[in-house]
Amino acid sequence: MRRSLTYYLRINVAVTVGAAVAAATLIGSLIVGDSVRGSLRDLTLDGLGVTDDALVATRMFREDMCDAPAFQASYASVAPVILLRGSARAGSDGRLASGVQVIGSDGRLGTQYGDSYQLTSGHYSGPFGSLPPAIINDALRRELRVALGDEVLLTFGQDPTVHPTSLFASREASDARLRMRVVVAGIATNS
Repeated sequence: MRRSLTYYLRINVAVTVGAAVAAATLIGSLIVGDSVRGSLRDLTLDGLGVTDDALVATRMFREDMCDAPAFQASYASVAPVILLRGSARAGSDGRLASGVQVIGSDGRLGTQYGDSYQLTSGHYSGPFGSLPPAIINDALRRELRVALGDEVLLTFGQDPTVHPTSLFASREASDARLRMRVVVAGIATNS
């Protein structure tokens, strides 16, 4: 056996070094993967802010469910939110931003975040007229090139009562989308 080891010494050393390099590579990639996963988890949790749980449904449900005793006993505060995907178009020059997350809520959502998000440009104090106020983030403001008081047209899909591929579904594009014109009342940045 000793003669066999000395005769095949170069091959044995090469196999041992190759196994060590492969093990080191595998261990290193596991460590880097775990670090990346932890970093992504931390970024996600930072983005959620004070949100602990979210009840997500495929259908709308009543807003007064937030006032139910079961929710009030379990959570310090509860806020109703509607999350939709859509697009935003600047009212002045028609610039379009697609893939926009439209969040609809009352004042309860803003009170939960306190100082997490700052309105850097302050509040637009001009007359809103019949347009509802909207707070947009700085990235959308830059993409649309809008300022406080400018109009933005939001377009988002509506939940059809009949499945869109059904024989009885409406083929009109206006029946599949809702539009809402808003005025920029604030610009939020993550502080």
